[in-house]
Amino acid sequence: MPENAVKSSRRQMLSDTLKEYGREILVVPGKCDGCGGSAGSPDCVEACRAVNKKKGVEASMITVREHNDTFIPIFCRNCSHAPCVSACMTGARNRRDSGWVETDDSRCVGCWMCIMVCPFGAIKRDGEEHTARKCDGCTSEEIPPCVSACKQGALKQISANEFTHNIRLNSAARHFLPAGIK
Repeated sequence: MPENAVKSSRRQMLSDTLKEYGREILVVPGKCDGCGGSAGSPDCVEACRAVNKKKGVEASMITVREHNDTFIPIFCRNCSHAPCVSACMTGARNRRDSGWVETDDSRCVGCWMCIMVCPFGAIKRDGEEHTARKCDGCTSEEIPPCVSACKQGALKQISANEFTHNIRLNSAARHFLPAGIK
């Protein structure tokens, strides 16, 4: 089988899986150390910038902020009832088959309403293009580059169901297993 056919087949399988189970990028609290990679920016920021550069965008869709000696990765959390979609007057923001809210740049008029309503401050203004940009979850990739680049494990790719399942397992282990048994 030709390499392109394998990649296409893998992407289709990934797309089908995302539709069925969803995929989120989650932040593990307390693990981000603002690593400051070789470019002086966190590795996740540089990985995102590199992917976007290939798409013709000179920006990262993730930032890392520090608050009280705690580093917090800021990016789109892909809200289930996304206020940016409701606020978009032109319909440029929609939930795609991947499950992620994405922007149709050709319809975005740069009113910035989405930026104002985003509860995470994750949408960025592109002044040159006069559009609003945000993380799209890199749904064409098996693992988002920001997740791959995070050596501390602060960013995880996981389905919402798997995440809640892990929380329930950890809670059950804390409450019902004797100390020292895992």
